[in-house]
Amino acid sequence: MRRTASTALALALLLPAGAHAYKRTAIVGPNQRPIEGTCLYWDTRAISWSPAADLGGNLPADEALRALRLSFDEWAAYDCSDLRFAEGAPVAREVGYSDRGRNTNVVLFRDVPCAEVAPAEARCWYEGGCGDVYDCWEHESQLIAVTTTTFSQCTGRIVDADIEMNAASFHFTTGGGEPCHRGGGDNCVDTDVRNTLVHEIGHLIGLDHSTVPAATMYASAPPGETQKRSLHEDDIAALCDIYPAGEPTWTCAPARPPAECGEGRSASGTTTTCSTGGAGLALLGIVPLLLWGRRRRSV
Repeated sequence: MRRTASTALALALLLPAGAHAYKRTAIVGPNQRPIEGTCLYWDTRAISWSPAADLGGNLPADEALRALRLSFDEWAAYDCSDLRFAEGAPVAREVGYSDRGRNTNVVLFRDVPCAEVAPAEARCWYEGGCGDVYDCWEHESQLIAVTTTTFSQCTGRIVDADIEMNAASFHFTTGGGEPCHRGGGDNCVDTDVRNTLVHEIGHLIGLDHSTVPAATMYASAPPGETQKRSLHEDDIAALCDIYPAGEPTWTCAPARPPAECGEGRSASGTTTTCSTGGAGLALLGIVPLLLWGRRRRSV
């Protein structure tokens, strides 16, 4: 059963008017600070995604795929928005955008740290990263997942978004039991795939981290957590405000003609790459809070 707009509205009303804390991902300027009045968005309501042909990770492929599909379904389950997701055929294990070829929003697990497989003298360390070259996790080890988003620096229009999950450092699970204790166990929850991916899909559609601890888009997740599998009212408000059913997408700033922004250039046109790193490991008592990160690229 689909969740109706009235259901979403009822959930949203649990927060006082104007109290929504969700945050749009903003374009970052040359000083690495967000540019006020800008944000990222898709200009389509039908976003495609594809699993990597060799998905990776510690789970059986069919089990992992089911969790991936349920994660995308969660963001498409509210009638206040007509944002939808379509699964495509499996694709190569490559992250990033190419202005010379067909681009796909890919989801995959990385199984080994780059430091273990990429030689220190490898050129990829200095030429944009070794993740694809050596099929490895090139980000901080304490990050559960990273979403790389490519967008127009002028308009904020997203053209590609890829999600990597860190199976090099985390043991992923899909069940619904008790949190795993040291040494693991049967049917326990360690790093939950859906808890992770529903959050990352929020980044994929243009959301930054929320300040609401119970929100799916909150930046941390304790081991064994599954509550981020379902959207919080703050996340629902973001979805319905940005991609309202039958209404224009909220782009933050007035639309600018593609020609004015340099979009539609020939394939030989240059691109500008901007990146932001994720946060480190935070501790609350003796319980580690594992933080997500996301990287943004502009064209």
